[in-house]
Amino acid sequence: MNKFISQKTNIVKNLLFSMKVVLKSNPFCFIVGVMIQMINIILYYLILYFGRNLLNALNFSLNSQQSLSESILCAFIWILLIAMCSTATIFLNYYKNIIFQKQQLYFEEYINIKMAQKCMELDISYFDNPQYYDKIKRAQEGKVRLNFVVYRVVFFIANITSFLIALSIALSLSHFIFPVIILALTFPALLTRGKYYRHLFEYENSQQGIKRKISYLAGLILGKDTAKEVRFYEMEDFLSEKYQNHWNKYVSGVKKIIVKRGAIDSLFTVFPVIGIMFSIYFVVLRIGEGNANLGDFAYLFSVFSSLSNSFLSLVEDLAKMSESEAAIQNYNNFMETKPHVVYKGQLPIETIEIIEFRNVCFTYPETEKMVLNNISFKLNAKKKNAIVGINGAGKSTIIKLLLRFYDVDSGNIFINHVDIQKYDITKIRQAFSAVFQDYVIYSLSIRDNISFSDYFDKNNDARIMKALDFAEIKDEIFSRTSNLETFLSRDFTEDGIELSGGQKQKIAIARCAFKNAQVLIMDEPTASLDPEAEYSIISKLHRLHENRGLIMISHRLSNMKMMDYILVINNGKVVEEGSHNKLLNDRKQYYNMYTVQADKYQTGS
Repeated sequence: MNKFISQKTNIVKNLLFSMKVVLKSNPFCFIVGVMIQMINIILYYLILYFGRNLLNALNFSLNSQQSLSESILCAFIWILLIAMCSTATIFLNYYKNIIFQKQQLYFEEYINIKMAQKCMELDISYFDNPQYYDKIKRAQEGKVRLNFVVYRVVFFIANITSFLIALSIALSLSHFIFPVIILALTFPALLTRGKYYRHLFEYENSQQGIKRKISYLAGLILGKDTAKEVRFYEMEDFLSEKYQNHWNKYVSGVKKIIVKRGAIDSLFTVFPVIGIMFSIYFVVLRIGEGNANLGDFAYLFSVFSSLSNSFLSLVEDLAKMSESEAAIQNYNNFMETKPHVVYKGQLPIETIEIIEFRNVCFTYPETEKMVLNNISFKLNAKKKNAIVGINGAGKSTIIKLLLRFYDVDSGNIFINHVDIQKYDITKIRQAFSAVFQDYVIYSLSIRDNISFSDYFDKNNDARIMKALDFAEIKDEIFSRTSNLETFLSRDFTEDGIELSGGQKQKIAIARCAFKNAQVLIMDEPTASLDPEAEYSIISKLHRLHENRGLIMISHRLSNMKMMDYILVINNGKVVEEGSHNKLLNDRKQYYNMYTVQADKYQTGS
């Protein structure tokens, strides 16, 4: 019993939530849509009423001495009223469809904007952690079901109105026992239909794993990134078989529910018809006794049918609303998510002089390994600094904490001797320009890809060209196009440019150079470049950006001699620091790493 009450309470909550969200997305469309639907229902019952009067008038004219002209005039009036209501219904349905389509668009836009705003509030930890990323993905996948509630809410209100009108008419024109009998015989169908939709919904929910596998396999078969390997290794049959097996397993479960529950639902749906026939039988008896007319029969038959159908539709709306429960719950859970990084600082940053980590400890959420372990160091932000070390030492984590993608577990990070949490986080990020290790080349124009780092100046062609030239990619790009609006992919246009790995990295470097930031951050910025190109770009950093600071993370040590200061990180701690020559003379970890690479990457004195 408690479970039943809980289910109904959740349905009501979902309904109220849906109404609130639909209203917020566009109150005008929602209110107009509901009004049109209500007017349509009233017109429907008016057509039934006018039809009743038409049949009664015709019956009266046949059984009386009424003149032909009077009979025709009377019938014409009722026919005219029916035609007017029917015409109004046609036009209203036309406008209703327009309003509903607009409402859906506004609703989708509203949900998309709300989710995008929430995504932008969340820090990187949510995207680095699979558990939280699944939460975001579930919310995004539920948008289709959320869009479905636009129809359900309006139809629910309409069905309530229809049910109340039909019940009122039935009670006023017949004995109260007849509506009671019809509703009582409708009740078993309500239970089975609700159970049917609930069972289908629970099955869909339980099959999320298989559905994700189906989607993943479809992506492998159809995807651009896997096209070469799938064909080279002749994986088509293997993937198709796996896809078909998972699909058949999923569909077989749906079929069982549809066949079993559908048959039971159809059986119980017959019961209300029996109730209607029983009630109409007594109307027929009244006609035989001369206490009712043929029009009364047709009118009550339609009203009794509407009473049963609207009651069934009402519960079906509620049952279908439960289908959206998971989507609504996922959406609410996502929207209630709070960022780990607290954006409460307000201080501006005029210039960056000193960056200091003091006794900083950090462990990624949902993990146990301490990535940074009581680490302390100072960097002159106007110098060229390098952070080196083996994979997993904590180099990239330092950058993530400095840019406040995460906050420290303990210790402090200072800029100009002020804790970075006191600064406006937007101002912190504006002061830096970065090439991340996992940089992205967007399926957009050359202009967009370069100017994203300072998009307010996106139309400054000269500045874009300068950034492309700095990254030594300008000649390579403009040997294939003369237009900055050319796309850097062929995902959406045939005349787009496909880039190699090294060229993509140069575009990311150009984007970093385009931003007029005080400090450049480069996390493995030249990993896809040959040693000569790497040496050339690092040299340009010194010549062209003498007034800017640099923090570079790199495994390649061949260019470290151009750095002013080097931190050597191991197991989340600073194990060495100093200039290139000092570290070589110390003959410790840095010396060993450099010696191993010396033969490969000697590109200059």
